[in-house]
Amino acid sequence: MLGNVLIVDDSGLSRRMVKKCVTSTGLEASEYLEAADGAEALDTLKSTSVDLLITDLNMPNVDGYALVDGIEFGTPMAPRFVVVISSTASETVAEELISKGVSAVVCKPISPDSLKSVFEGLDLIE
Repeated sequence: MLGNVLIVDDSGLSRRMVKKCVTSTGLEASEYLEAADGAEALDTLKSTSVDLLITDLNMPNVDGYALVDGIEFGTPMAPRFVVVISSTASETVAEELISKGVSAVVCKPISPDSLKSVFEGLDLIE
């Protein structure tokens, strides 16, 4: 079982949809947390252990790019896995995000099957 999962998106509807897709993959987590933007997510990461962070890229205030830049990868408070979901990420952007420490980039629209494939690749589920 995975620890906490943090879902970051400025749309509450999108956060609920992502959670539904994640739970449909069979991934078991201790708790699902939500943040409406990167600033809120970074605040959560300062006080709460998160195993999996799933974030949108395009958000007001602090976007997904700034969120990724703000994560101190390799430290105890950094999420073990970071998955970016985007409708605009090109292959070049995906490669850049992965070079910064992101585990995977998934193109919208997402589905339980697309997330399951990513989670299997990360050995989060069998």
